[in-house]
Amino acid sequence: MSNNESLLLELFGRIKTLEEKVESLENAQINTYQQNDKDTEKITRSVARRYVINQIKKQPYISEVIIGNRSTAADLIIKNGSTINAKFYYSKSYLQDIPSSWYTVSKTDLNDEVIDLYIFTMTYEKNYHTLLFTSEQLKGLVHHKQTDSSDKYHFYFHKRGGHLLEVRDEEIDVTNFYEKWNAIHDL
Repeated sequence: MSNNESLLLELFGRIKTLEEKVESLENAQINTYQQNDKDTEKITRSVARRYVINQIKKQPYISEVIIGNRSTAADLIIKNGSTINAKFYYSKSYLQDIPSSWYTVSKTDLNDEVIDLYIFTMTYEKNYHTLLFTSEQLKGLVHHKQTDSSDKYHFYFHKRGGHLLEVRDEEIDVTNFYEKWNAIHDL
């Protein structure tokens, strides 16, 4: 084999090695972009609802969770031997420094005998924070509230110092309802 052939074989080997390294770097970069896309997934109401459904399904004795519709008046229908109708509310945090959320609940929805459970979920820095109230518990919370001109109650929930507070009309500690997934079993 001549020197030229040896040189060509050596160069070909080096080119092949460089091509493999470039392909490896490109694949690593693609994986990084795909991971960043997953990390920046926009949390919408339906994504938050999916999170809540998964949390409910982790509870013992839950056989099924169905997304409701207007005819059922419930956003979620939970089956655990009986049927539990739940309203689902979602809010992104509206303050930068603490988890905080804002919801409106119509007086009609609150007085609806069909609804057994009210679920309020907020997201803050990609984390979910959920409050669960039975119908009677939420009615107890609104006794100090006034409705607006549209007959709606407004709730502002803030998480401060390990406590969850409702701060719209007066500051009320609602920490007992925070992440209380077993409220489903109280119904």
